[in-house]
Amino acid sequence: MEKPCLKSLPVWVPEVYRLYQRTVDVEGYVSLHTNRYSVPAAWLGRSVEVREAQDRVELTYGGKSVSHVRVIDAMGQRVTTKEHRPPRWTGPKKTDPSPEEKTVSQLAPDLLDYVAALKKRGRKQTTLALRQLLRMIREYPKGPLREAIAEADRYGLFDLDRVERMVLRRIAHDYFRLKDDDGRKVTNDR
Repeated sequence: MEKPCLKSLPVWVPEVYRLYQRTVDVEGYVSLHTNRYSVPAAWLGRSVEVREAQDRVELTYGGKSVSHVRVIDAMGQRVTTKEHRPPRWTGPKKTDPSPEEKTVSQLAPDLLDYVAALKKRGRKQTTLALRQLLRMIREYPKGPLREAIAEADRYGLFDLDRVERMVLRRIAHDYFRLKDDDGRKVTNDR
């Protein structure tokens, strides 16, 4: 009685697959049976759906899908798609000046020759040396600082701790008075 009302199904058999949930590791791979499959870098740390079919592996996240050929016999293999790897070095170029160097050039453009020599021959890491020089530019009077740096440049001195002591020696009589105008020792009575 029901047979005339039934409709025949289309001739389509869905693909057989196993479904897994995996988390993308910090290198941008999903692990499945000791083999690792790449995903886009934007998926790092996300939980993705993995469909393992007979000949391929499909990774899905947020409505987007990535497909790889399934590795069957080998163990510990990495399957990587070129589009999933960002370019190796996308940061600032080495020829670009650092932020510290830019600030030094704005505050004291006459010290750029010393900064270039400091970058080549300085003993400290360049960034730390530039930060120390920048602090000295901001804290000490311009005249004594420029004199001390000119003398240091003349003698090829790039130890900024010694340069700072040279600046302090130059400003000691102005800021750190140990005797009053009569030549008597100044005491702090508190």
